[in-house]
Amino acid sequence: MNKPLSGFKLWLAITLGVATILMASGSGCARQRRVNFISLRNGDTIQGEVRLPINVCASNLDGIFLTANGGPISGSIQIQTNDFGKWFVDWDTQKVPNGIYDICLEADSGNQRFLSSSKTITVSNMISFDSFPFYGDQMWMFARLAVSCAKWKIKVFSDEGKYIGYFAGTTTNGLINFI
Repeated sequence: MNKPLSGFKLWLAITLGVATILMASGSGCARQRRVNFISLRNGDTIQGEVRLPINVCASNLDGIFLTANGGPISGSIQIQTNDFGKWFVDWDTQKVPNGIYDICLEADSGNQRFLSSSKTITVSNMISFDSFPFYGDQMWMFARLAVSCAKWKIKVFSDEGKYIGYFAGTTTNGLINFI
């Protein structure tokens, strides 16, 4: 039975030569602009956990969604407001493969649908993780690196920040894959 990972934080140390790096998801959108990106521009490169400010010019919305290449984005995305009423998208880009994406905001209100202009961006992370499915009391770890050959070390921490342990290995194809 698959269940979402909770209670763990993952860190990856990638050794590339002498340097070690430690690191802690539509095109053709309509012209009706009730939602839009504030500072994101075509050609921007994003990585890691990003906060994208957005403008919302409609009330009584049923939902706001972030799409990529015409479909939903997998991974960790939250669209919310802060204490000052400013809207933003929090997106963990390490949950999608590196690449070029046409992203767009979609807002629904009753039978109406509002779309932002699309932005063509590049997601570029040293590491990207797939979901962490559980098999009984075991967890499957699958990650992709931006380099082919590397020594890697994944450190596991509790939600409270307490160190639990680590996994280490090497890869010659840029994949980390184990249970």
